[in-house]
Amino acid sequence: IACHETRHFVYRALLSSEKITKEKGNCPPPLLAFDFDLDGQPEYLFQDKNVNCYIQALGASLFEFDYLPKAWNYLDTFSPSGIRRHAFMDRLFDAELSPFALGGVSGEGTGRLCADEMYNVSADKARGRVVFTLSSQKDRPFGGIEIEKSYQLEKNILSVSYTLTNRGGAAAFSFAPHIDFSFAGPKHFSVSCSDPVAAEALSTSKESPAASGVKAFTITDTKNKAALGLSSDAAFALFFFNNIADRRTAGENAHEIYESTSFLPVFRLSLENGESWSTMFKLSVNPAKK
Repeated sequence: IACHETRHFVYRALLSSEKITKEKGNCPPPLLAFDFDLDGQPEYLFQDKNVNCYIQALGASLFEFDYLPKAWNYLDTFSPSGIRRHAFMDRLFDAELSPFALGGVSGEGTGRLCADEMYNVSADKARGRVVFTLSSQKDRPFGGIEIEKSYQLEKNILSVSYTLTNRGGAAAFSFAPHIDFSFAGPKHFSVSCSDPVAAEALSTSKESPAASGVKAFTITDTKNKAALGLSSDAAFALFFFNNIADRRTAGENAHEIYESTSFLPVFRLSLENGESWSTMFKLSVNPAKK
């Protein structure tokens, strides 16, 4: 399971088979709810012509994101520690803490990692929309913050809406929906911003890529000749880093293996009691421009 190439090969076979069934007219409803991973809880599956999006109530996170034209699952991730590497894993942490200090997705000592919490769910199948709500938790860091987030897939664009409401005392903090994507390797993708200042910041910070004032960025996947776009109606600071692990096979020395790439759009917020803040993300994947 730790072999990156093998996992992608298996997913290509599964997704290619699924694509054949869709081409023959066997198209399921755009939103399904059933226990996909046999954990006793229903998962929520959005399906469009070119995209599949699978979401679970634990963390209200996206755990599979398929691009059917290339039979590629961009959330085919793996971590030897058992930590989940999904998309839109909500994190609340100290406003002065650098996202690079978070050390992956472990929540210990780094604020509130909501990926470990169970969200309440309300599904509107008629509208193809699922709403997840995380109540305030007094015994957790930044526990006065309540999160409502919704997912909707239309025309191969996944919309993710957020509303954060402070139910406790005044709080200043950073909020980041942590996103992990899996590519063929660190040399097979590039990140760009249309904003010239942000683009310059990314191009000059190769060791620790970061840029502020970002509202949209594009990840070009050169292996699949695809472009993933993520935009928000509120500006954020963008941070990203590769997850690399040491692997040892029988008779060989340890060697570094690429696992995935973490993207953190970070919003620095200050909310009084009863005050709310909202934003909407749009995630898309399309053929890359030549």
